[in-house]
Amino acid sequence: MRRFFAHSKILYSLLAVMLAIALVPLAIVSWRLITINRTSLLETQRAMQLEDARSHAREVAVFVNGYVDRTAGFAHAIEVAGSFSTEGGLVERLAEPLRRDSSLVAFALVPAGGPPVVARGASQLSDEEISRLIAENVAGARESGPFLGPVRRAGDGATAIAVASDAVSIGGRAAGHVVTVVDLAGAFPFVSTARPQEHGAEAIAPDQASYFIVDDQGLAIVDSESPATGPRDMRDNPLVRAWLAQPEATSDLSREFEQQAGDGTAHMLGALATADLAGGRRLGVASVVNRDVAMAPANRMTTQTVWASLIVAFVTVLVSILFAGYIANPIKELATGARAMADGDFSRRIRVWSNNETGQLARDFNRMADRLSSTVDEMREAAMRNHDLFIGTVRGLAAAIDGKDPYTRGHSERVAEFSSAMAIELGLSEEEVEKIRISGLMHDVGKLAIEDKILRKPAALTDEEFEIMREHPERGTKIMSEIPHAGVHSRNAVSSRDGERKGIPSRTRR
Repeated sequence: MRRFFAHSKILYSLLAVMLAIALVPLAIVSWRLITINRTSLLETQRAMQLEDARSHAREVAVFVNGYVDRTAGFAHAIEVAGSFSTEGGLVERLAEPLRRDSSLVAFALVPAGGPPVVARGASQLSDEEISRLIAENVAGARESGPFLGPVRRAGDGATAIAVASDAVSIGGRAAGHVVTVVDLAGAFPFVSTARPQEHGAEAIAPDQASYFIVDDQGLAIVDSESPATGPRDMRDNPLVRAWLAQPEATSDLSREFEQQAGDGTAHMLGALATADLAGGRRLGVASVVNRDVAMAPANRMTTQTVWASLIVAFVTVLVSILFAGYIANPIKELATGARAMADGDFSRRIRVWSNNETGQLARDFNRMADRLSSTVDEMREAAMRNHDLFIGTVRGLAAAIDGKDPYTRGHSERVAEFSSAMAIELGLSEEEVEKIRISGLMHDVGKLAIEDKILRKPAALTDEEFEIMREHPERGTKIMSEIPHAGVHSRNAVSSRDGERKGIPSRTRR
């Protein structure tokens, strides 16, 4: 991180810091909010579902136990009457409550050692099946007190049946039993047997909970998935398995589990409550809902939160870019201006963006640039004056040399002219051409240090005089070295004179 800020541009560093300050807390708060809301919604869903199962379990218990109590009431009325006779239009009298109550499948008096008298209501059960149900109940009934047989499916498998009985005792002797066969459809109005046709997770519970009821053996008494195919074994269901594992407890359960749905697997939320029936029997009333459907509000909230966070993040990024640019652009422009000034461009000025520290820095930079530009202009003018003065000095020296030796009068000017012409033809720069021209003017300045008798001698020079004459380039260098601006030109002049001297024949002047 430190290396990143050390090598990155100010804009990127500011943008990274601002986005981190703005977006990281937003992401953390959004994530926490989503997590808390989802957890809260899930717990609320579980509590509501468990209360729903408990409410329906109480309905089932009240319904079934009500018929057990009615059966016991019939038996008590017979005991009070003191007669268990099956004669005299008894069937017609027994059919009266059947006409008033559609849930009563059959009502029977079973005398001890005699054939039962059965009155049946409107039901799809056959007489043989009703007789079998009554006989099985009487065979398992207690000698005294009400008895409730196991709740089961009967007939075509679509009818849930409960058979209740109570023993009748007259004069201290067992006279028989009163038996009622009850259709429990009225106890399960909350169970929907209509199945949606879709596949996948939504097929389990598209818009509401589904229910099933199991007995204490784990068989489904009422099941929306198999309404007419007989009892379905539900012992593999995690919810039912946990309920069966605690047969003595009446505590209710809530579980999450997976369930096959079409070609896939659905995540389910289930709650199971116990319906305590007469005689110690119990039924498990389960409410099941697709977890994705139950959590749809949370999912919508999550989606809305994510979109809101993305919008806020986009606005934050936009504002951060603008703000970072507001800070970084003046600094960037200052850096560009400083770089241009370092390259010799003193005309660059910085726009004043604001009245803060950055704006003050821009104004100070512009003021500094103005002063530097003015100083450079003054230096340039001084340099031009010095150059002109130097050129004038060189010309004066060249004129003095030419005046000292009438034979070579105008020689330095001609050398300077020819040399600069060749330099121009060679394509040299203006600076190089100027150096060559000045060097041409200065190449014989050392002759000022040569005695006139040698310089103007009409005859051939002696060896000693020729050696003295050959020293005039070095003497010229010493003369021009006293002028700082002319040092480099004097060296060029020495080189030029050396080349010229190499072309002079021995002991001649020319």
